[in-house]
Amino acid sequence: MANSSSPSAIDLKQIHITLQQEVSGSGGEAYHKVIDRLLEYTRSDKQARQVNTDDELVVVRDLLDLLLRTAPTGVASPESEIKLLKCCGNLVADNDRNREAFIGAGESLQFLRDAIIFETAGDQDQQYERAALALKVAFNLCNDYASGQRAALAADLDRSVLQHIHTCLFISKDDTTDLGTELLADLSQHLKDTGTVKVYEKDFVNQVLRLPCVEDVDQDTFLEMATAIGPYLTLPRFQEAVLAFSQVHLAFELLEKTVFMLSNSPRADEGRTLESVLLRSVTGISTLPDFPLTFATCPDLVRKLSDRCVLTENDADSANLAVCSCILLGNYATDPAAAEVIASQIKMDGLHDFITLKAYRRSRTSTVTGIQDHADYLHAAAGMLRHLALPLDIRLKYFRDQASKQTAMALAQYPHVEVQIAGLRLLRQLIVDDFAGLDHIIHSSYHTALLRLYSEPTTDGRVKLEISRTITALLREAAKPIGVSTAASHASGDIDTPQTPIADATIPTLLAASNLLEPLAYAVTDSKLPLAQAEGYLGLCLILRCSSTKGPQLVSSLIASNDSLLSTMQSTIIGSKDTTTVGGESVQQGEQTTGGEILPLQGPKTDAAATGVALKARDNAIVLLSELLKSENIDDAVRDSLDSIANEAGITLRL
Repeated sequence: MANSSSPSAIDLKQIHITLQQEVSGSGGEAYHKVIDRLLEYTRSDKQARQVNTDDELVVVRDLLDLLLRTAPTGVASPESEIKLLKCCGNLVADNDRNREAFIGAGESLQFLRDAIIFETAGDQDQQYERAALALKVAFNLCNDYASGQRAALAADLDRSVLQHIHTCLFISKDDTTDLGTELLADLSQHLKDTGTVKVYEKDFVNQVLRLPCVEDVDQDTFLEMATAIGPYLTLPRFQEAVLAFSQVHLAFELLEKTVFMLSNSPRADEGRTLESVLLRSVTGISTLPDFPLTFATCPDLVRKLSDRCVLTENDADSANLAVCSCILLGNYATDPAAAEVIASQIKMDGLHDFITLKAYRRSRTSTVTGIQDHADYLHAAAGMLRHLALPLDIRLKYFRDQASKQTAMALAQYPHVEVQIAGLRLLRQLIVDDFAGLDHIIHSSYHTALLRLYSEPTTDGRVKLEISRTITALLREAAKPIGVSTAASHASGDIDTPQTPIADATIPTLLAASNLLEPLAYAVTDSKLPLAQAEGYLGLCLILRCSSTKGPQLVSSLIASNDSLLSTMQSTIIGSKDTTTVGGESVQQGEQTTGGEILPLQGPKTDAAATGVALKARDNAIVLLSELLKSENIDDAVRDSLDSIANEAGITLRL
């Protein structure tokens, strides 16, 4: 005789009838007996229940009808509701057909979303029991079932789960925190797949960022919690909410704790992956347009970042905190008022010492194993320093020392393309209106070191262009009259007035450097970027202005030995054959402004801007042509070639 409790002995059709009677309000005592039998049935092995597969679908809907009917009115007793939830949880465990039926039954997910949350007031244990059971039903529904996970995420179950975990941590009920964390991770992995634009409230943002930072959490639990909330931090809308609700400090604290908890743990590899995600997320927040506007509201964070941005030997476990600090401070520093505050708080001596030490050590031991690569940090630090040095008054106050230039030069020689570019851009920023600094650079032979770097066969083409721009910047400052500021030069837009040497020996030393003009020619002939070409022509013009005798000889010799330069000049100038009169024209000075560099060497531009830059290159080429033809110190063959270009272009010279 069959066991009355075995699945084959259970008549689910009769159970369905009884459940429907209860739905209509006439179930009576039979209903409670049926629920007990059904609960016992659902606890049996799934394989043994195969004979009732179709009937189970009907029963799942009946159970949901009862739960949804009693939830708002409280008609069912707590004990009855608990049994209904247990039946549902057992039926959807590892059963995709029942899961589909559950998800498709009206407000079932909304019911779970509300039931998972519980209050700490009243009968706390009873409320927790119900919420914990609802969480387990949701877990069974979603476990290894992507469709269920996506549906639950769309119904905002993730928010309820997160709130449930925080409440459990608050009242020290740990039974469901691990399960909730696993479920949250299952849901959050689909965040980027959802087409729905989510709105994130302040409380939710706060809970996400604080979850892994709870006290007394072990390494494994921390990593699981951080992994569960990690996908939120990669979402642009969530990042915007972090900034809008002034929660950036919490995001940085999460990165801090990640480094502290995992850098030396057995799961360090997973920790580094998480660090990278958090670093990209936090720095991504700092690129939002409103980020600099929040500076005044976070003085404590700024002080912490100012301390953290100086990497030390004690930070060997991870440089990511220093990298993040530099990027955040650099983006704050786009506001001059913020830059002043930040510059006053950073220990510049320590920063310069560490950068210079690491950069020079690496540049001399780049093939030695065991030397940690600090490229990310050096790149971030260089960007921060360049942003800080944009305002003239800050440059005068904090960046006039030789250590600043030495730091930039060390970065320029570090064997990593992005770091080299950042170092060269920083060096150009620092020398604007700094005659003493220019003297130091020339007499310390920084320019010859750059020329050696340019000539190395392994030097990247992008670095060569930046070296060309740096040589132009040195020449620009050398050709600037003493007492004339960058701002004044811009206002007049004219560098045609006689130039006063910066110091008796500086310009001759600069012009005597071997192959000084090679980077300038490279920018003109080898670059496809009009801005780089414009600066190359400008550099050659400035050679002429620095010395009326030596300058023309150098440029003439360069043209005579470089057929590509002459042909490029010809194509640049004759690209537009409208008659041009040249006499007192102004050389367009690249990206020079009071603050330094504005236009990037690379990047998208509008058609109008691109046309303007191309015209700037042509204008500078025409000025170079006219200045050479007015000089008596050029080779006759070069003069003939230049005359031919002028005639073909219809250029009339005023001598």
